[in-house]
Amino acid sequence: MQKGSLSPDRARSLPLLLLLLLVAGLPTAWAHHHWTPGRYEPASGQGELTVSGTSSLHDWQVTSTDLPTGYLRWPAETERAEGGSESPPLMEVVVRVASLRSGKSGMDKKMHEALALKKHPEITFLLQEIRPVEGEPGDAGIHQVEAVGPLTVAGSTRQVSLRMKIAQPEPDRLVLSGTKTLKMSDFGIKPPTAMLGMLHTGDEVTISFEWPVRKQS
Repeated sequence: MQKGSLSPDRARSLPLLLLLLLVAGLPTAWAHHHWTPGRYEPASGQGELTVSGTSSLHDWQVTSTDLPTGYLRWPAETERAEGGSESPPLMEVVVRVASLRSGKSGMDKKMHEALALKKHPEITFLLQEIRPVEGEPGDAGIHQVEAVGPLTVAGSTRQVSLRMKIAQPEPDRLVLSGTKTLKMSDFGIKPPTAMLGMLHTGDEVTISFEWPVRKQS
């Protein structure tokens, strides 16, 4: 065997050793932010969600500041629901469809009809998995994560993955923010039309949000 080369047994053990080192390092990646473990909930009237898109005449945007009900469990501890084998979601967010408004009553009516407001008055997202995104540039004190879970819109549910930033402006306060592009047709929604069909909205929409939450005692 040449000087400095690895024996076959040691060479085979390297991938396992590297994997163990990676797993051991993940808790440290989360821990250096010093986030206080617990359940976080939003304060009334704080945060904003915006949905924007295009049409054959002009771009459009609707906003909700009545945002939202729900909670966040942080850090992402593994817990089991009582009497069951499924882990409860790490986060649940509920947005009232009626709270999404553009400032134009005609457009709001069309949008609420497209989202089936009367039958499905809420949009929900359940965060089931969260993992750090390493190697991404960012401001100090802001951690980028990949959030994965089911999104339900107009009664139709799809698994989505979105990039989310988590900032800590205060010891017991976090601010979640992110942007996600979706297609209405993926949720069985027919893009609205107006003006006797002269105005057609695009299928693709962009959802942006900022959600401050505070640790509950």
